[in-house]
Amino acid sequence: MKLKELELVVRDTTIQYDGREKIIDNFLEESTEKQHNRPEAFEELLSKYFSLFRDEKERLICILLDTKNKIIGIDLVSIGTLNSSLVHPRELFRKAILAGANSVIIAHNHPSNSLDPSSADIAMAKRLEKCGDILGIQLLDSLIVTFEDSSDEKGRLLSMRQGDYF
Repeated sequence: MKLKELELVVRDTTIQYDGREKIIDNFLEESTEKQHNRPEAFEELLSKYFSLFRDEKERLICILLDTKNKIIGIDLVSIGTLNSSLVHPRELFRKAILAGANSVIIAHNHPSNSLDPSSADIAMAKRLEKCGDILGIQLLDSLIVTFEDSSDEKGRLLSMRQGDYF
């Protein structure tokens, strides 16, 4: 699957994106046939993706999965500020519904390089989990990505689900 313009890729459908499609292209080619049952399966993608942004803004993406936990889409949901990212369930689940996603995983970066989820991160994950339950689209996890310093290529990853934050 190759992407020309991407904000969301759903099977062979593409919508406008901000030019970083090569990383997503490569990851999707390698991973659309794999099941993603553990947060570590996303570590390489998220490290590469979020390492492109060194402008100290939080970004939140939604990874859309089918019934076998194979990726069917990735959506850039929000670009926020230094320490927050505005996310409304309507915006996050709209593309998941259109894609026919069975479940989603959300991921965002912390420009502060702290892996600790904020109270807003925890509240957002709980709210999105409830909304997903109503829609029948399970929120499998909320991941946080950070980097030790600006030259670090490999990010650190926290699974809020494994950490029992929600």
